[in-house]
Amino acid sequence: MGAGVDNEKATILFVDDESRVLKSIKRGLIGEPYSCLFALSGAEALEIMASQPVQVIVTDMRMPEMNGLELLREVRKRHPETIRMVLSGYAQTNTVLAAVNEGSVYRYITKPWRLEEDLKAGINDALEVYRVNQEQRQAVEELEQVNRQLLKRLEQENQVVDKTRKIAEHIYQQKTSTLKLAFEKSRFIVNNIYSDATNLGMAGGLSQDARELAEHIREICRDFMEEVSRVVRLAEMEAGSRVPVPDAGFKSQDFFNQLQQEVLGKNQNQNLKVDFHLDNSLPSVLSLDPDFFWEICWNIIENCLFYVPQGVAVCYCRMVGKNVVEVECRDSGPGIPVAERKMVLEPFVQASNSCCPGRLGLGLALVRAAVRKLKGKMSISDQDGRGCRVVVRVPLTLLSES
Repeated sequence: MGAGVDNEKATILFVDDESRVLKSIKRGLIGEPYSCLFALSGAEALEIMASQPVQVIVTDMRMPEMNGLELLREVRKRHPETIRMVLSGYAQTNTVLAAVNEGSVYRYITKPWRLEEDLKAGINDALEVYRVNQEQRQAVEELEQVNRQLLKRLEQENQVVDKTRKIAEHIYQQKTSTLKLAFEKSRFIVNNIYSDATNLGMAGGLSQDARELAEHIREICRDFMEEVSRVVRLAEMEAGSRVPVPDAGFKSQDFFNQLQQEVLGKNQNQNLKVDFHLDNSLPSVLSLDPDFFWEICWNIIENCLFYVPQGVAVCYCRMVGKNVVEVECRDSGPGIPVAERKMVLEPFVQASNSCCPGRLGLGLALVRAAVRKLKGKMSISDQDGRGCRVVVRVPLTLLSES
């Protein structure tokens, strides 16, 4: 199984307060290549995991003293590499969602379960996820070792500044390639989960709760894959592998019409109104790289869609002088605390007053990276102590109108 652990060396831990259930599992898994351990309580399970590595833990939810959710929280904290699964007859939607969100459960199998299709297949899939995770960790460790060796070599040879910069860029590109590889593997796994949830939602005889759970899983998968794409785009820009196309002209009206349509499709909040205002000074053709300009405009407005619960968001686009285009977005949301306005420009950071746990805090980081690529400037302020105001200015060379 590559750089991870093969099935013959893997250990699966089953936790259930009913001994007959554990005996049934033990009989069913006789002859499987992995080792099986059994615990009658959460405390016993934690003692076992403290004494030897466990690749996968499968637990019941309703147990005395320490229930399954409490156990999974502890396992996630103490042994984050262990893949966590649930095998339980307790299938209320709020309990399932709590297990998935708080315990980072890979799979929730409800009783009565089928040995081959549910339990064995779930364990094999979990071991594959564990293997992929281990390969990713090894790749990161190897890359860090390469970086250390390169830094030592630079110190020994006392490279000139220009050569140091080029090597550093090469290292960053290596990191970006490794990052993309890791995310592609993650995307493959999430796509499989998305397909399984789709098939589950289409199955007959399901309760409304089960269908809602399947759709919730699909939404989580879609959000994950979207955030992964954003991480890769940011890494590519910071690594220098994405560069602006020189003198790439596009029609400003068509651009903002498309932007407005995307916003209408994404804005599910009936309490938020988004308005666009294009100044008459704006030329019909803008000599900007359209991809980078899209990153700027879309991510500023998308931030409003997620972080402004109600009110109005207004986007202005105008010319400043003869050679600078300005995009300004104002909203009536909670704003960004003054002390945090520089910090939120860093990736994976959100303002302390935001409440979007599914977001990675990449929007303004993407805006800043695109602004830098276009050699522009950006600022964040408020409107008399309320809301948020983001202003971006980028230079351009005006093209003849077409």
